[in-house]
Amino acid sequence: MHTVRQVLVCVFLVALTVLSVAATIFVRAATATVAAVPAEIRLTRAALVSEASATRQDLIRQIAVTRSAALVVSDRQATAFRTGLLAESALFGDTTSRQLGATLSRIDIALDSTASLEAVTNTSQDAQALADVLRFLTSMVQMNRNSSAATGRAASLADSATVTATGPVMRVTVMLPEQQLEQLLMPAQAAPKAKKVASAR
Repeated sequence: MHTVRQVLVCVFLVALTVLSVAATIFVRAATATVAAVPAEIRLTRAALVSEASATRQDLIRQIAVTRSAALVVSDRQATAFRTGLLAESALFGDTTSRQLGATLSRIDIALDSTASLEAVTNTSQDAQALADVLRFLTSMVQMNRNSSAATGRAASLADSATVTATGPVMRVTVMLPEQQLEQLLMPAQAAPKAKKVASAR
C-alpha cells in the first residue's frame, strides 16, 4: 500500500513536471507570437505603403502621359485652326482686293466716260421745254447722220447723250470716253482756225 502511494505521488509529480514544461513552452510560443505580431504589422504596413506609392506613381505617370497627349492634340488642333483661319483670311483679303479693284476700275471708267452739262432755268416748265428742244435736235441730228462727216460725229455724240429735266434744272449727260469726246470736238474746233487762216491769205 505504501509503495502504491509512492508510485502515484511519483506519477503525479511527473505529470506536474510535464504540465509545467508544456505551459512554459506554450507561454514562450505565445510570447514569440505576440512579439512577432508588431513586426508582421510593420511589414504589412510597409508593403501596403509601397504598393500605394507605386500605384500613385503609376497614376501620376498615366496622368502626365494623358495630359501631354491632350496638349499635343490641342496644340495640333489649334495650329490647324490657326492655319485654316489665316488661309481663309488671306483668301478673303485677296477676293476683297480683287473685287475692290474691279469696282474702282469700273468707277474710274464711269467717271472717265461721263460728261454732263447743266442749265438752270427760271421754272420747271422752262427746263422741260429746253429739254424737249434738245431731244428734238438730237433726233434730227441722228436722222441726218449720213449727210456729212461732221453730222455723223454729231450723231455719235447725240447717241450717247441723255437729256433730263428735274425741277428748274436741265441736265445733258454724255456717256463717252474722254479721248473719244476730244476726238469728236477737235474737228469742230479746228474748222474755225482753218477759216481764219484762209481769210488772212
